Amino acid sequence: MRNGFAKTDDLIKMFNVSPGTITNMIKQLKTEGLVIHQPYKDVKLTEKGREIAIQAVRRRRIVE
Repeated sequence: MRNGFAKTDDLIKMFNVSPGTITNMIKQLKTEGLVIHQPYKDVKLTEKGREIAIQAVRRRRIVE
């Protein structure tokens, strides 16, 4: 990830899923207003998406 942007190829490798799976995930997240994405471009969390991601990381740390 660079400057808050992630390349879809990097997400595919990070999550070890198919390109179609990442495409579907990004579409769903975009529908929910959690990411900004234009086809064949990078993906970036919206402020709402960032807040949810921070909460998820905090919850995970509490469990650990």
